[in-house]
Amino acid sequence: MASLAISPAPLWNPARERLRFLPLLETELEEFHGQEVQLLADALRLLSSSATPAPVRRVVGDLVYQLRRRCGEHPLAALRWASCLLHVSRSALVATLALEVLDDAVAHTWMLTPQERQELKAQVEPMLSESAWRPRCGAVLRALGEQEHIARHSQSAPLPRCKSLPNVEIDPKPSPQSPMSATQKLRSPTRQEREYLPADARR
Repeated sequence: MASLAISPAPLWNPARERLRFLPLLETELEEFHGQEVQLLADALRLLSSSATPAPVRRVVGDLVYQLRRRCGEHPLAALRWASCLLHVSRSALVATLALEVLDDAVAHTWMLTPQERQELKAQVEPMLSESAWRPRCGAVLRALGEQEHIARHSQSAPLPRCKSLPNVEIDPKPSPQSPMSATQKLRSPTRQEREYLPADARR
């Protein structure tokens, strides 16, 4: 009777796993594409697996934490990055992370273009069917709806009218007798006034 071959357990190496997932930090958020999104999905899968050793979990978790912190420092890039994740990946773990990033940056949705907001809305709306995603989906959709309402109102609102100023003619050459004129000469005292002036003032 042939014996069944038992596959050896994988040899985990935290340093090797860190090098494997380091491109997640070396790649700009705007440059994430299919390969980087798949690498992120693998990292999240390791974090969610109970078979992952604690040292590997700490290393990979630290990389994902630094990635999340960079998203917090660049909200516009984070919004576009999360939208890219929803568009490219079919992983539930990646979709959950994308919704968390969108929820954190929901106050900055006004920075997106109208087309980007419409595309993001089309990606988030189908996710409302999942109860675990519904709260964050609702928050993102409400923010997008508010921005759409503000955009429509700003386009339809009339411009405020300026009050007309009265027609006032300004003389460019002020009169020499004007009290505000800087060139007005002092009047010399009369003889009668000089007799009553003190001796110092007569000079």
